[in-house]
Amino acid sequence: MDWVLGTFAVFCFAAGLNTIALLFGVAALITNVGIIGLRWRARAQGTLLDDGWVAPKLFTAIVLLSAVWCLAAQAGFIGS
Repeated sequence: MDWVLGTFAVFCFAAGLNTIALLFGVAALITNVGIIGLRWRARAQGTLLDDGWVAPKLFTAIVLLSAVWCLAAQAGFIGS
C-alpha cells in the first residue's frame, strides 16, 4: 500500500499538484511505518517467519522520508 500511495504522489507531483502530492507522500510514509510496526510485532510473537523483509522496508522508509522532505520543500512548507 505504501508503494501505491507513493506512486500517486509522484503522479500528482508530475501534474503540478504539489500539496496533494505531499499529502499522498505523508500517507505513504505513515503506512510504511505502520507496516514495519505490525511486522515487528508479528515477528516478536513468532507468527512471521520471513526474515528478509527488514532491509527493504527500512530502505523504503528512508526513500519515502526523503521524498516527503523534497515535496515539502517544493510546496514551500519548509525552507530549502
